[in-house]
Amino acid sequence: MPWMTELLACLHHGGAAADARMYFLKDELPMENFDMNEEMTNDNNEMMNDTPDMPAAAPKAPSVASAAANGGLENFDSLGLPTALLESLKAINFNTPTPIQAAAIPPALEGRDILGSAQTGTGKTGAFGIPMITRLMTNPRGTALVMLPTRELAVQVVEMMEKLLGKRSPIKSALLIGGESMPKQLQQLRMRPRVIVGTPGRINDHLERGSLMLHDANFLVLDETDRMLDMGFGIQIDKV
Repeated sequence: MPWMTELLACLHHGGAAADARMYFLKDELPMENFDMNEEMTNDNNEMMNDTPDMPAAAPKAPSVASAAANGGLENFDSLGLPTALLESLKAINFNTPTPIQAAAIPPALEGRDILGSAQTGTGKTGAFGIPMITRLMTNPRGTALVMLPTRELAVQVVEMMEKLLGKRSPIKSALLIGGESMPKQLQQLRMRPRVIVGTPGRINDHLERGSLMLHDANFLVLDETDRMLDMGFGIQIDKV
């Protein structure tokens, strides 16, 4: 499966023939370039919870800024995205890809695994959400699983995925988080959602109950993996 983590944002695409190469994307843009109090604008800076910066990984890892400059990606139209997704992007004022999106989306669309690091407000959710929704829209089978450390982040991400899908999309989503009604979540799962967003603990609860099946999951996102590990979710992630 390809995978993308968001600090770590990991995007993993499934399949036995999955490309073993992984792209490491490090956003080196200074934090002051982004207004943390500003709502989503044409610059496509969605608001997320504060995320600690990731320690420098392997030397010579390509920076998002340089990758974006080399790619020359100025808009989403040149990516060959589904028409419905392009309409959704315009509706939420996603006009110009941010550096992390310009660097991550093209290889993700090719089915490559990605390990990305970027600061808060740089468009990381779109970086994995756009290729994820593209895959679902262009393939009648398969589901996508997004795991996050907190309920608040999960709510934000599922809302963004629903905006990308658009109101007329037949693709359903399910939000699986602790502290929410189990019957409500069971009802969502009966609708055969293809986008599953949740926290590791509740996702494991559904797997143990047999209410969630991941046999056809071919797109995995581990969002803020460092926080999930710090919070002790390592065992639950391994089980999934």
